[in-house]
Amino acid sequence: MTALMTPAPPTDRTTWWQRTVGGLPRVYWTVVSGAGVARLGFAVVLFLPYYLGQARALSGGQIAIVVTAWGAGWSASHPLGGWLADRVGRRRTLIVGACSAAAAYLLLGAAREMRWLVLAAFVAGCTYDLCRPAVLSLIADHVAPDRRTQAFALFNLVFNAAVGTAVVVGGVLADQSFWVLFACSAAANLLYAAAAWALIPPDPAISAASRGPSWREALADPLLLGFAAISLAMFIIYMQAIVSLPIVIGRAGIGPDVFGLIVAVNPIAVVVLQLLLQGWLVVWPAPRVCAAGAVLVGAGLGLTAFGDTAVWFAITCLVWTLGEVLFMAVAPAVVADIAPAHLRGIYNGVWGMTLGLAAMLAPLAATGVVAIGGYDALWAACAAAGPVVAGGCLLYGPALARRRRPQPPEHREATT
Repeated sequence: MTALMTPAPPTDRTTWWQRTVGGLPRVYWTVVSGAGVARLGFAVVLFLPYYLGQARALSGGQIAIVVTAWGAGWSASHPLGGWLADRVGRRRTLIVGACSAAAAYLLLGAAREMRWLVLAAFVAGCTYDLCRPAVLSLIADHVAPDRRTQAFALFNLVFNAAVGTAVVVGGVLADQSFWVLFACSAAANLLYAAAAWALIPPDPAISAASRGPSWREALADPLLLGFAAISLAMFIIYMQAIVSLPIVIGRAGIGPDVFGLIVAVNPIAVVVLQLLLQGWLVVWPAPRVCAAGAVLVGAGLGLTAFGDTAVWFAITCLVWTLGEVLFMAVAPAVVADIAPAHLRGIYNGVWGMTLGLAAMLAPLAATGVVAIGGYDALWAACAAAGPVVAGGCLLYGPALARRRRPQPPEHREATT
């Protein structure tokens, strides 16, 4: 079988460049570059606890409530955005979502009382990824199937480059004025809305099929539910880098300034590693790439137990970041392969919701494991869970191979 053969890597500069950035339509670059600009709003998320503690003088418990409200909104943003993308159109959803996010950032910056901060955080969470299902659906709509892995991998690269920029720029802005941070994040989203309105083609007429029992059809698809379950397990492991790793780093006596440098390793490594691996990502079967990613994420976090220096934490970060690159670069292409064209938004919304669910379940899982065996047991559990998730990816492969949906010709755009 061709899918089981070891693919040859690119051998010359032209092939590498073509497989990395070549052959993609104009609308793709508009959507992806605009999404990268809007993602600069990640700085608000990253520095939200600092803002709540310093500018609003909230207690630790109050900060936890506000951040939880944001997480609840984030979980809802994916299915809501997916439903809107299919029901009212991808372009309209981008414009409405980006404008709503801009308003939410300004509201969050203006809120002072606890009740308004909780409400503003929930609204900001709801709008934070409202556009993402529409973005992923537009990519699938306009990029030919044999280019989708390349397209989604580049999308992941742009997103992480934006996150890395947000970490640096956001820190500078927050140090000067939190209000400037909120205003710049709002401006970035308004710029994206303007670009979407001016440069993305109008939405086609919504078909009758998309007005039917869309959620029922999506949630009855075993391939969607299976990959969502695999992704949820993967993200619960990965979220330990966000939930548990900062605690362990702090207990090792490492200060916030060094912690920031360790955090910055992740988005920088994502960009560098993905550029190096792009030629391989487009030729290896997606389930195998996802499986390798799950093993590396688990192994990288498992290695955390064997050292307590900043250099060691940075090295382990490189390992689990490589796993993140592999999984996140190809996972959206898997969703695109199994989704019918009129339900791409909802399929992406269901899959994207696993990120929010993992953000809520990961702390609970960590608390339970740590209570039993401490953090060493948690890192061992991550190392063991990675191969389990990888096995699920490999078992998923044959079913995915039987479900390859052709790209509708009416949605293609000539490449430049």
